[in-house]
Amino acid sequence: QIPGLLTAGSVILPYLFGYRYLVRDRDASEELVAQLGFGYQDEIPPKVAVFNDTAHDINGLNIGVRRLIREMRGSGRNVELVVCGKPYHGFENDALEKEGGVKRLEAVGEFALPAYDEMKMGIPSLVDVMEYIADENVSVLQLSTPGPLGLVGLLAAKLMGVKVVGYYHTEIARFAGQITGDETVEAIAEWYTSTFYKQLDAVGVPMRAAAGSVKGLG
Repeated sequence: QIPGLLTAGSVILPYLFGYRYLVRDRDASEELVAQLGFGYQDEIPPKVAVFNDTAHDINGLNIGVRRLIREMRGSGRNVELVVCGKPYHGFENDALEKEGGVKRLEAVGEFALPAYDEMKMGIPSLVDVMEYIADENVSVLQLSTPGPLGLVGLLAAKLMGVKVVGYYHTEIARFAGQITGDETVEAIAEWYTSTFYKQLDAVGVPMRAAAGSVKGLG
């Protein structure tokens, strides 16, 4: 297995470095053009990509995110929802989907939450995510969830030097502990959540209580 992983790593390595320097060189070029007074940056509105692992699930976050993105797009903002995998039955006719506001990445694997098998999350290819960021000239990644899509998005943003922000809305560690009844699982979830959100440039919260939880993560 290890030789196979090394071989796979050597294959994608050129893509990682290529996209990393492509985006950084492009950003530097656009900044130089703007400094020279050509106003290039003013002509192209920054693009925000909202990564959501649970975009196919019917929950308050998903409904709220889709509604907010539609409103922002309606006011001229360049925002797109990014999901991974095929849509569940019922989302094919979603308004945001019809308007072309959803980018669907192909899943190379699938992850089911322990003790919550009905919720499956697609795992995207790192190269596909980096290609999307470069091709769409994404300025900011907004990670709504710390699942596989959010994690790969975070890694891609860090490799490419793209600003990445997040949204904290659920006490994942406590939730994991309640579902499994296992303190070890809760501790692992707390470590992972803390590590994930510490890497972000900024974190938004829906209420003050959630802000206290974020501070508690360190």
